[in-house]
Amino acid sequence: MGDLLRELKAHHTVTILKSPFTPKRVEQFMRNLDVLYIEWCIDYMVTITNVPKHCKIVTRLHRMEVHGRWGKKAKFQKVDLLILVNSFMKDYCFQYMPNLRNVKKIKVIQHGVDIDEFKYNPGRGYGKRLGWVGYLKPVKDPLFALTLMNSLPRWQLRFIGLPSKHPHLTRATRKLAREHHNIIWLDKKISHNKMPAYYRKLDIFLNTSTIESQCVSILEAMSCGVYPLIRKWPHPQCRPEEIYPEANLFTTVEECKRKIGTWVKLSVSEKRQKSRQMRQFIEARYNAKDKAREMRQAIESA
Repeated sequence: MGDLLRELKAHHTVTILKSPFTPKRVEQFMRNLDVLYIEWCIDYMVTITNVPKHCKIVTRLHRMEVHGRWGKKAKFQKVDLLILVNSFMKDYCFQYMPNLRNVKKIKVIQHGVDIDEFKYNPGRGYGKRLGWVGYLKPVKDPLFALTLMNSLPRWQLRFIGLPSKHPHLTRATRKLAREHHNIIWLDKKISHNKMPAYYRKLDIFLNTSTIESQCVSILEAMSCGVYPLIRKWPHPQCRPEEIYPEANLFTTVEECKRKIGTWVKLSVSEKRQKSRQMRQFIEARYNAKDKAREMRQAIESA
């Protein structure tokens, strides 16, 4: 959102509405706007689409809202433009939230990375360090990464796992982290400006989610030159090969281990070549400045 706000403020007057999102405040706020942009389709989306409409409405939908209670109560026929982060999300969203078909226009714009902040160090060294980032919830499947360390005793896992609404998963995580000397569990949120330093200490970034629309942490790690291994989601409508290099995807634990083993056997020059390829992939496809400009132009054309 920071990149988008900077881009919008460079071309337009931008006003931000903060809570409480009461119907009276929302309607009055819209009276002074040309376009209202909404980032998350949650509780305030219901309020916004259930008061008289005084401006155009643009919103960006992520996968997680599709399964929430708020999206089903929103009147999407009032939305002028719906932005999705991947093309395959359209069918997925329509399946679980049919009222989205009432949106006037849909556009796909993927997330990006600030490549100036998430820099690549071409002279970096290599070791045996795995990384994992996410909230502790079943869809992220953190136990996959933790149990994987049983067969990788010479590797270190730098595990940023933030507790959420699943205490049983937090307890299981704590138990496994204590049992393994090669797991460093960071259970507190790290500020975003410190994340580049975290990524640059890694050799492989592991994503074990069973489904995602687009994982920004993977893109950030790749921007820093880290080689990612990404679980291929089992949901038939979700196609990660449209987002990431297919060579970096895996399906089973055995395939994941094989790909880690293949990485270990590479020479330093070969690893550096792979690191450069990851950085170049992000530069070509996911530069945040390009994505923010696409978002601004879409909002302007709503």
